[in-house]
Amino acid sequence: MKKIPSIVITVLGLFWLPLAAAGFFEYTEHRVTDTTLYETTPTLGHDGTSNLVVYTARELLSTGQFDQADIYYRRLDAGGAPIGNPVRVTSGLTDDYLNDISGDYIVFVAFDEVLGNAGTVMLYRISTGQLRALGISNYIRAPKIHGHYVVWLQGAAGATEVILYDINTNIFQAMAGPAPPKFYTQIGSRFIVWASVDGDFDIEVFDFKLGAHYAITSTSNTQEQFSATSGDWLVWHAADTDSPTGRIEAYNGQTGELRIIANNDDFPISPNIDGELITYEAQPDGNVDVLVHNLSTGLTENVTNDPGDQYLNDVHGDLVAYVDRRSGDGDIYVMHLNERPVVNPGIDQTVNRGQTASLDGTQSYDPDGDNPLSYLWKVEFAPGASTAQPVDPTAVVTSFVPDVLGFYTITLTVTDAQGAHGGPEWIVVSTVNAAPVADAGPDQVIEVLGTQIEFDGSQCYDPDGDAITLAWALEQVPDGSTAVLANATTTTPSFYADLKGDYVARLTVTDSFNEAREDTATASFNNLAPVADAGTSQSATVGDTVTLDGSGSSDANDPGGIYPLSYLWRFITTPDGNTAAITPPDANVATFVPNVPGLYIVELIVNDGELDSVPSIIQVLVVSEQTTIIGIIRDGQIEIGLLDPGVFKNKNLQSTLNGKLNEVIGFITDGNYVEARDKLVHDIIAKTNGCATDGAPDKNDWLKDCESQAAIYPLILEAITLLDVLIGG
Repeated sequence: MKKIPSIVITVLGLFWLPLAAAGFFEYTEHRVTDTTLYETTPTLGHDGTSNLVVYTARELLSTGQFDQADIYYRRLDAGGAPIGNPVRVTSGLTDDYLNDISGDYIVFVAFDEVLGNAGTVMLYRISTGQLRALGISNYIRAPKIHGHYVVWLQGAAGATEVILYDINTNIFQAMAGPAPPKFYTQIGSRFIVWASVDGDFDIEVFDFKLGAHYAITSTSNTQEQFSATSGDWLVWHAADTDSPTGRIEAYNGQTGELRIIANNDDFPISPNIDGELITYEAQPDGNVDVLVHNLSTGLTENVTNDPGDQYLNDVHGDLVAYVDRRSGDGDIYVMHLNERPVVNPGIDQTVNRGQTASLDGTQSYDPDGDNPLSYLWKVEFAPGASTAQPVDPTAVVTSFVPDVLGFYTITLTVTDAQGAHGGPEWIVVSTVNAAPVADAGPDQVIEVLGTQIEFDGSQCYDPDGDAITLAWALEQVPDGSTAVLANATTTTPSFYADLKGDYVARLTVTDSFNEAREDTATASFNNLAPVADAGTSQSATVGDTVTLDGSGSSDANDPGGIYPLSYLWRFITTPDGNTAAITPPDANVATFVPNVPGLYIVELIVNDGELDSVPSIIQVLVVSEQTTIIGIIRDGQIEIGLLDPGVFKNKNLQSTLNGKLNEVIGFITDGNYVEARDKLVHDIIAKTNGCATDGAPDKNDWLKDCESQAAIYPLILEAITLLDVLIGG
């Protein structure tokens, strides 16, 4: 399930203009070289100590000719900024270029003369400074390295072999050849890939997983070349014979899915790939720029847009390297791609004028883990006479009291520890109507062609209890698919998967006031990200041992749990003065002992060996001491945590309800007993009292059965009674 922000809100005939959308990255550019040398072919890696950029440098002689080239590397910090001085790998006695890096090793070719044909593949170990020759031949080209494997092309045109060398065993293998001619080899964890020309350029691979060599493309009048690979993905440049430009294509070797990443309009060339990021060069503004495409989101952004040309890109992790010619000669630059925080301001709400609405940003997170986060709430639109503002605009959880009848659009902007801004995203607080909540259910795995897939919209609801209607549509199917949704206005529409690839369904939920929200779900033959489950929000007292339980996490590709997930717990925000640490941070069950009171926001990310989950986030409110009233409310939170999530109108409401009770505890701790009572009476008890007042759950109840309500309602009622005594006193 993916939350899709609306572009324009329509509320009872009022139109709110959309806020300006930002890109998914903020960029920090670092100049790595500033010399009169001509630096080219930057490649990126990590040796376990720091990030590295490796490049080739040449001197332009007074004769107008280039001197021999040498290989250099420079260390980078986590943000891509250079550390120390460049390290020269080669001596200048040979012409050294065509560099690549993986882990502790740099590979390149040493030629006997400038731009010569007779060369030696060289392997340099960074940690020891050891340099050794691997292969000597005329016509050695394109050495690449991944892990303990080095691959290169060897031989004259018409008799080219793909050579694989294992650093660990010192074994050479000819993986393909000697004909037809081959160009542009690359290697990743699954594939060796190259372009083979026999009339037209086509993409061929050696597949480590299958132990086989085979062709990926066999198209006529189309030239596919300049290939790269990462994981199951291959990417290349394709150009039709009658086209002056070309396009960037990506292919998933596991599913057979083919995507067009960039079309002919901007002259895209030179793709590279690492994980979910594809970088390439194009001319969207007349100059050559480096662009980055995210396979997960489908979004593309310019990384550079300077007046000069930027080219010869490489990508590794969250760094992009390139050559920039703005100074005349070529210099190496590295761009740090800091993903913006993902902002979640909660759901729209309806409250009476003068009553408190909760503003809760705890489900916001930073994909890079650049914590702690900071928050800013702002009233963007309000009825003309209103002066209402958030009580604490910089708190992750705060409150807002409408003072005039009408609609209030409130935005949340989240900033990570490196200064990247996410949002603003908005909610509407209304004295009339709240929008429905759209929930298209979990993403699903397809294993066999012809399988019937059923989406699940049963978790949709309206905060006001209004009637809702559902409308589904397939907005993306594999090329050539004729799949259609049956029962598209029910909670469980279905379709038959007739081709391999991704099927994306969009759900639109509309309430009786014609207010609508959307969500999407994907069914795919690809590996889907696992789902993290951090448990339920809770409260504690300073010195308590807080238990974090992620054992409910799951992986749709491995429902039996045969392959264990890896876990990462971390704090998003903590109170000032916190010294507590989560231990162990990589186990499914972890603990921490808070040393100061305040709100601790904790996230859990799980990984299936390839993909990270979206974080699961809970809040833990820690108080200095437990009073009688706080003890009763905490008893209620414990009971809520013990309930089956299925008894809630939406499974996410289990943690949300405990978050609301944390607000009450916060009010009590601060001595704001009236606000605490108001929250219980006008917000929380209405979610649990239908059975007590009407004999059955009503439209406002979050709990769908009387047995569950009976476990919670009496405790809330008791807390209200004790607050009445305190207020009356």
